[in-house]
Amino acid sequence: MIYELKKDEYYKVERFFKQKEISRAHYVIGNNCVGRIFVDDNENPNTVVIRWNAFYYIDGAYEDENFINEWYEKFINEIIPEEYAKGGDVAVFVFADENKSKKMRAKLNSPFIWRRKYFELIKLKFDYRSKIPEGFKIKIIDKNLLLSGNFTNLEEIENTIKNEYSDSIDEFMSKSGGFCLIKGNEVVSSATLFYNQNNNTYGMGIYTQENYRQKGYGAIIAAATSEYCINNGSSMNWDCFSGNVASCKLAEKIGHELYIEIKTYPIHYDKYINS
Repeated sequence: MIYELKKDEYYKVERFFKQKEISRAHYVIGNNCVGRIFVDDNENPNTVVIRWNAFYYIDGAYEDENFINEWYEKFINEIIPEEYAKGGDVAVFVFADENKSKKMRAKLNSPFIWRRKYFELIKLKFDYRSKIPEGFKIKIIDKNLLLSGNFTNLEEIENTIKNEYSDSIDEFMSKSGGFCLIKGNEVVSSATLFYNQNNNTYGMGIYTQENYRQKGYGAIIAAATSEYCINNGSSMNWDCFSGNVASCKLAEKIGHELYIEIKTYPIHYDKYINS
């Protein structure tokens, strides 16, 4: 049987997901963003599936056929309809051990592979301070920025707070935070953080307003945010799909180095909804 853990039970799966490239699962385990955790045994889990956004991270004994069949039934009959009704269109499966994934991939019938690159910041190489244009400034994302009513283009930050932190600014401030590049009262580019307390690392989400893209502003805010994490004794990871050439180049531009590329497996919901 597949069980969904309550938040106060997440500690039961802390021993899983030790690989750096799937450490995002610990954003959920540490209650640092919204997600769901499914296990095969409510008291002593042997297999874990963690959903964060469109990603499903899997670790443990997932080559076990009983688990595969039970997970398949729950995923197809319950999870897909729920997520599809919320506007979701795809699930991306990420396996802790690729060598154990063959049976589950066959059951899910995923014909596609999306490769994903993982970078790690070794040394900041980009002098962002010299690149800040006149009339622009970097500002921390705080309550004054969010609540004062003095700033525009806050929608992307507000959506992150709504979707990842239960629409709680206080929760966002205590578990995440970030920086933005401002021109006058306009947020031009922003970076929000995701913290993995398991290995003291951060991930980052970046957004630049459409009319300000291709001007290097994303690099400025990404470098400033990365520097903050490094200066506070944490490390910064960066991951993106290999086909996202712009993101890969931006990571390398500011000093991130590729340490692994893995396979992920997308499942499109309409395949099952419309069948």
